[in-house]
Parts: sequence; C-alpha cells; structure tokens
Amino acid sequence: MSRRISSPELIGRDAELSLLQAALAEARDGDGRVVLIEGDAGLGKTRLVEHFTGSAAPAEILASSGIPLAADVPYAPLIDVFRTLAGLHPPAAGLLMPGDGPGGPGPAGTARLLGAAAEALRAVAASDPAVLVVDDLHWADASTRVLLSYLARALRRDPVLIVLTVRAEELGPGRPAGELVAELARAPHVERVALRPLDRDGVAAQLLSITGVPPSAALVDRMVERAAGNPFFTEELLAAGDAGAAEAGGPGAVPPGVREVVLTRAARLPAAGQQVLQAAAVLGRRVPHDLLAAVTAPGELAAGLPPVVAFRLLEPAGDSYLFRHPLIQEAVYGSLLPAGRRELHTRAARALADTEQEAAAGTVAEQATVAAETAHHWRAAGAAGPALAASLRAAGLATAASAPAEAHAWYEAALGGWAAAAGTPEAEATGGAAGELAVLDQAADAASMAGRNRRAQELLRRALDRTDPAASPVDAARCGVATTLSNCRSGPEYGSSEYTSSAAPATLPDSSAATSAASSSSSPRAALTSRTPSRMRANASVSTLCLVSGVSGRCNVRKSAAA
Repeated sequence: MSRRISSPELIGRDAELSLLQAALAEARDGDGRVVLIEGDAGLGKTRLVEHFTGSAAPAEILASSGIPLAADVPYAPLIDVFRTLAGLHPPAAGLLMPGDGPGGPGPAGTARLLGAAAEALRAVAASDPAVLVVDDLHWADASTRVLLSYLARALRRDPVLIVLTVRAEELGPGRPAGELVAELARAPHVERVALRPLDRDGVAAQLLSITGVPPSAALVDRMVERAAGNPFFTEELLAAGDAGAAEAGGPGAVPPGVREVVLTRAARLPAAGQQVLQAAAVLGRRVPHDLLAAVTAPGELAAGLPPVVAFRLLEPAGDSYLFRHPLIQEAVYGSLLPAGRRELHTRAARALADTEQEAAAGTVAEQATVAAETAHHWRAAGAAGPALAASLRAAGLATAASAPAEAHAWYEAALGGWAAAAGTPEAEATGGAAGELAVLDQAADAASMAGRNRRAQELLRRALDRTDPAASPVDAARCGVATTLSNCRSGPEYGSSEYTSSAAPATLPDSSAATSAASSSSSPRAALTSRTPSRMRANASVSTLCLVSGVSGRCNVRKSAAA
C-alpha cells in the first residue's frame, strides 16, 4: 500500500512565484491584477498558489476552489467566500447570503449580487490588499464564471489581486473555462502563466527534498523517464516504491493515484475518443498517424482523435502523436482487458507486416526497426508462430545493422517463445530442433559480440547438451570449442596470456567426420579435453579448433598472448 509523500519545499517555481509577488505589489499600489495559472494536472498549480498566499501578508486572503460534479450548482466555488465577505462587510450580507440564495431571483438579483461582491471586495481591500483565489476554475459553474469576468473588470483600479488556476486540457475550443480565460487574457492587467514540467535538476531537487538523501543518477533518470517532470506523478511513483524498481531496473507499476487521475480524464472522452486513446496506448508513447489509422475502426479516428488532442492526452509531433506523459500511456494500456489488448496488438502487427516490403527500400536500421516492432506486437498478441518468425527476422536485421545487443535480445525472445511455437508453420520453417540449435549458436555469437560472454557460455552449453556427439561430431566440436573460447574471454584472466579450457566437454568421439576436418598436426579432442592452463598461442591446435568449430571469427586471440 502506497503513502503520499510531498516535498516540504516549492521546487522549480521561482519565476512564477516572483510574478505573483510582483502582481500583489502592484495591487497594493491600487492597480488591480488578475493572474491566470494553467498547466496539466499534477504540475503544482494549487501548491504554487498555497505557497504564495502563505507568504502574502499583509493581505486578506479569500480562497476557494471549484467542486467536481458541481458545475450546475450556482456559485458553488464561492459560497465560503461570500460568507467571509458578508462577515467582513455586513452591508453586503443580505445580497451575498440571502435566505433564498445569493442575490435573489431574476436578472435584477444577479446584477445586485455582482455589484455587492465587488463592493464588499473594495471594502475589505481598503486597509490591506485582497487576494481572491479560485482554484480549479474548470469545475466552476456558469454563474461563477460570469461573476469572475465582472470582478476582473470592475476592480481594475482597486487593490485586489484575482488568482485563477485551470487545467490546460480544459482550454480547448468550446470549453467553458477556455472561453473565459481567452476573454480575460486580452485585458492588459491580466497575466497568463503556463506551468511547465520540472527539468532534470528540478526532479533531482524534488527527490532530495522528499527523502533528505541525494538521489542516485539512476533514480533521477527513472523518474524523469516515467513522470516526465510532473511533480505529482514523481511523488506518487516514489510513494509506490518505484525508487526500488529504479535501482533494480524493474518496470514498476502505475501508482493508484496517477491511474485514477489519468483514467478519470479519459472517461470524459466520447466513445470514439476512448477507442482511439486505447489504440494509441497499445502502439507506445510515440504513435505514427498511419499506424493509428490502420489499427482503429473506419471513421473512428476522425471522430475520436480531436477530443483526445483537445484533452491534452496526445499531442501532435510531426506525422505522429506523443502521449503527454509516459504514465498516461501506461495507465491507459494497463486498463485494457486482455481480449481487447490482444486484438489491438494483432491489428498493429498485421499493419506493420504490410509495410515491411515498403521498408525494404530503406536502410537496414529502418528495416530492423519495423521488424522489431512487428515482433513486439505479435508477442503481445499471443501469436507464438508469427512472433517467432518476426523475432528471428528482427534479430537478423539487427545483426546486419551492427547492433549485437539488440540482435541478442531478439534471439533470446525467439528462444523464449520456441516451446509455445512448436508445431506452427513458422517453427517448422526453421527446421524444428535443428533450427533451435542454430539459433542458440547465433544468440551466443550475438551475446559475445555485445560483451555478454557469460550468457554466451550458457547458450553454447545448452546447444552442446542438445547435440549428439555420435550423430553430429562436428556440431559437438563447434559448440565445445565456442564454449571454450567464450569462457576464456569472460574469465577473470581474460586479456592475460593464460586461459583454462574447463568449459570444453570431457569427451568427444574420435569420429572421422571430426578428425578429417582438422589438420593432422593436432587433435580437436585432445585440445578440448585439456584442463591444464596453457599459453593462448596462434598455433596449430587453436587453428585446428577454429577450423573444426567454424568459429574462426571468434579466435580473436591477442598477439601478445602468442609469445
């Protein structure tokens, strides 16, 4: 169970805080000011305003907040403000807090209420400036919006500062809060402030402030990657134990608080928008437009994409779209039911497979990217056969692109799915068991080239265990020698002049198939079974082993070792 932890300090908001303080100083001099603070959920709008009002004395603070699900309740965010004003300026009490509701019935009552609110604020600000705060303006009702528009103009020459906060996703065309903000922003005495995510230094400072311990580079990188500088998301990840996941290299989970924020926003989308968002989540953080169009149903993209962008869940980026935060993509993806998730992955894999011929005209690296994405989607779709074939294709292209680490990863993916793919046409096309042995050897070679020699040994030993020396003496020799050479490169003395061939098999048959392939000057069996430390020389024995094993490319023995 996670617990919420917050930084005791305000991090990365010095410029915005200075702007608010300057606006208050101008209001104190008799020039009314309005500051509009906008930003995504979790960026710290409320925290910034609370920090500001906490140090705004001498000033009369009148704070309120929009109420979720109360958009049709007149003046819901301002009831407490009206009550406070009625107490501080009794002449306005009858209009602000009448027995049958603020202002009384009809247009005249509304006009009287607007005038009473402005007069009460002037009276309160007579000695010290008044600061009226309305947090979460996007939840305010229409009457509250009308009142705020009126006050922003009526108090232009009075010592009153009005501070409004609003979520950025609510500022799109046709959004009520967006219309009010656009109207107010045209006035010269109105400042509009857009909060941005924290940069890497800001995230590091936030983690230090919370934990009291300088964070490791791995933890900072992890938080920047997953939370994208959103302070609330960072706090939730830390509270959920993602610090441990960062140090261990694990994926971590989306904290409940973040998931709730994201999915609540997504639930407000129309049905087509929700379908588009779910399809985009399956495609990853960067979503190519053409691929999204191929995965969604006909007509769904045209109807659903605009609201997703308007809600600032996706943002255009060239010919693609980006999720505003990685955790948005993770939360939406995690909300999908298995059947729906697999269906979307299947559509993506088929769409990518259709583009492979077109990709063949590009560079090897571009082909490898398409193949890797196709393999990923087939695996996530649970299609073992196509996933095996695509994984092997991705591995081969990664090898051709001189990317051994990626090639090794895809060979491992193919081996991991081999049992599930058994009996499928794709598995039979590789040669079955013989094909698996070949992939083990290729995976070992890629692992070795990527500097993962211990894993290369493990893979070669697996291949050796599955090789019948009597039936395939050359294959047995190849695996044994390759294991020996890999072992000498990864041992504690690799790079020195000595190695131990303890990884070789204890016995190999004196098969003519093996010996005829070797030079008569040395016996592969004798060299493989030697357990005595010896100089790594470019002599006849090593040359013979390389000839027999077919791994001459791996006989990269240092010349200094030949002495």
